Amino acid sequence: MTGPSRATPAAAAELLDPLFALPATVALAALPAECRTLLVGGALRDQLLGRPPRDFDAVVAGGGPAAARALGERFGARVIELGGDRFAAYRVVTPDFHIDLWDRGETSLEDDLRRRDFTVNSLALQLADRRLLDLHGGLEDLRHRSLRATSERSFSEDPLRVLRLARFSVELAGFRAEPATLELARAAAPELGRVAAERVREELEALVSAPGSAVGIDLLFDLALYPALWRGEPAPAPPRPELVDRLERLERRAAELETERGEPAVDRAAAVQAILFGALPQSAERLRDAHRKRLLSSRRARAIEALLGRRRLPATEPERRWLLHRSGELWTTVVAYLGSAVDDGDWRAALGPLLRLTATEAEAIFTPPPLLDGHQIAELLDIGPGPRLGELAGGLRRAQIEGRVTTREEAIAWLHQAAES
Repeated sequence: MTGPSRATPAAAAELLDPLFALPATVALAALPAECRTLLVGGALRDQLLGRPPRDFDAVVAGGGPAAARALGERFGARVIELGGDRFAAYRVVTPDFHIDLWDRGETSLEDDLRRRDFTVNSLALQLADRRLLDLHGGLEDLRHRSLRATSERSFSEDPLRVLRLARFSVELAGFRAEPATLELARAAAPELGRVAAERVREELEALVSAPGSAVGIDLLFDLALYPALWRGEPAPAPPRPELVDRLERLERRAAELETERGEPAVDRAAAVQAILFGALPQSAERLRDAHRKRLLSSRRARAIEALLGRRRLPATEPERRWLLHRSGELWTTVVAYLGSAVDDGDWRAALGPLLRLTATEAEAIFTPPPLLDGHQIAELLDIGPGPRLGELAGGLRRAQIEGRVTTREEAIAWLHQAAES
């Protein structure tokens, strides 16, 4: 916590005052008094940690459908039913944030907070009087940077929380699972198979997309989920220190590339997953199997497959130009992925020339206008359509991209030489 050293609800409540200037909290506080609206979970946790809240969870004691409609009308936003026939929960989606609203009905507040995953997410703020409720020691766990299950049933009730434990260990820097919680998660990990594949995919995507995901992957080793989730079955794990080291190098490479370019440019999810699949025997088969099981989207599977096909950083200028051209907009991801496999010296030697090429010759590498089109090549060499024409046109295109041919005259000379060989 960024506030007082003693974690008391009264002292912490003062740190939550800035929430009441946010549109989401203003709208929730304006709901009818009979709703007894509380703000719970991540927004409180993040505000107490000095992090800007992104999304908001709220609980009402009845009137959930009407409350959700009122929020939707206030923001001109979509309202999505989350619970279906199982429970009354709604998501209000705006361009800047979303609000998840749970109607606890006759469920007591204590029971409602107990069903939440971790104590740091079980805090509740009564919006009517701004009173902070801490029924499960969440404030102390925030102070000690501890991820502790709210109850012994946290993971058995929803095994997906095993993956959430890994994700929170990444997103909440410096937080670690306390030993008893780790044991509960380990016991529940085999039950992930009964969770809908789409939910598992969403949670995995969040984990591998986050900067510093090596911490979470390291925890998956402890939970025996790597490589089981990637293989679809229990199996011996690849060497753990080497894999975690490579993931940490990937993060450094990605951060450096993004600093150089001044924008988030690396698809971490694809690069991390490529490292994880690449460390397994029969990685291409494992990748296809994960896609069939809907643990990967088609787009993500294609990106991972493309990365797995790359072997090393380019060492010569023609190789650099060709890699950049083939990679297109994904070149930073490709370079970070390949750079994660080499030491800092080799990375430095490779990075400088690549950055110079993209800064000075981007058009000539990524979108060069053809020096000669197919009709011109056919007329020049007096050949018809067919594989030979395609081979010569492709060879000329590559020679142009690699910088070996730069003018029309050089292209003609190259074609005559290639046709005779």
